[in-house]
Amino acid sequence: NNARNKLNRAGEARFEVERSADGVRRRFDDFVELEMSGWKGDRDNPRDDYSRPSAIGLKERKLSFYKNMIDQFARAGCAEINSLVLNDKLIGALVCVLLNDTSYLIKVAYDEDAGEYSPGHLLIDYVYRRYAEEGRIKRCNLITDYPWVAGWNPTHREYIVFRDFNTTIAGAIACLRSKVGARARDYYSNQH
Repeated sequence: NNARNKLNRAGEARFEVERSADGVRRRFDDFVELEMSGWKGDRDNPRDDYSRPSAIGLKERKLSFYKNMIDQFARAGCAEINSLVLNDKLIGALVCVLLNDTSYLIKVAYDEDAGEYSPGHLLIDYVYRRYAEEGRIKRCNLITDYPWVAGWNPTHREYIVFRDFNTTIAGAIACLRSKVGARARDYYSNQH
């Protein structure tokens, strides 16, 4: 409520939802630009809690993967981008994939200059309320265990990661690196 009250005092604020395939594509480009404008896109200035910036736009292959994924889900009517606009300026965006009765909250970006309004949290609160009113979506999956989502008290679900590597020399090297990395993570997690 505190963030919502601050936002209301700051000017004209509105939430928008884009579900059309063309609209999702356009809004996704805005999302990438917004995410790149902050610490997630700053290669030289990682944030305290995270080892490195994580913006989609930092790597062409990652950006291509997300654009392709979002485009395919949007064409199937299974993607939406929720936006928070303050005084006609985009200050937050949340990318969601909708499958059956579950919304997967893929990624959130916000304008750091508007951080005092907690745009990411307000967007999550907005989608929760909207989904409850619409009745179609029964669950939200935050996908991550980052500390900032702890306040939403998500339930945790075990999962298995499957990796498929190309049958090339580069694929074999990537497979070996993945196996070594997994063993190192297991080793260190068992030590602590």
